[in-house]
Amino acid sequence: MAFEELLTAEKHKNLEINDLEQLRTGLLDDADYLYERYAEKKITWPEYTDLVQQLHGNLIENLIRDQEKLAKIFQTENGSYYFILQSGHCLRIKKGDKGLHSEPITDNVFFVAAKTGQEILDQYDKYGTPGIVDKEIKLTNYQIGARPLEIGLHNYAQSPVIDNRGSAIIILGAKLKGSNEVIKQVACGMHVGHEITEIIK
Repeated sequence: MAFEELLTAEKHKNLEINDLEQLRTGLLDDADYLYERYAEKKITWPEYTDLVQQLHGNLIENLIRDQEKLAKIFQTENGSYYFILQSGHCLRIKKGDKGLHSEPITDNVFFVAAKTGQEILDQYDKYGTPGIVDKEIKLTNYQIGARPLEIGLHNYAQSPVIDNRGSAIIILGAKLKGSNEVIKQVACGMHVGHEITEIIK
């Protein structure tokens, strides 16, 4: 099912993780098709990059239009968009130097103060995993100025183990699929976003 059809089907139904995966897969498939057209010299490189940006822009517009199917939608200061499901899964459309591109879906999104977000980055840069694991991370409300903290790549080989205390979390580490052993690391994926500048939902 094309991602436009997914968004228009079952008007009052919330999007689920399978829907989000299909949306992202459809986006990447369409981008791959355009690259094949470029490789076959049927379109130029500028045409290819413009069309890929249009694909991302169309997805953003469609998701915002059907925002009742999502839990949260916001934009950060660098122009990235975050789309969060009722389940907590998140699709981030990143705004980089070369334009928009989609990032892998993540399983958990928390919100931290701008200062806390910078401290997390500084601790990780200085000490690596030991600077993050088993340390309390204070949370804040979903609001302008907060920074999103994504933890855990969806369907990755490792999943995060998080002690959620409501006003704070502690990342205990990660565990391999099918294992109960907690590994003291965050190789399951973590990203601290820029400050939120616009809350769409």
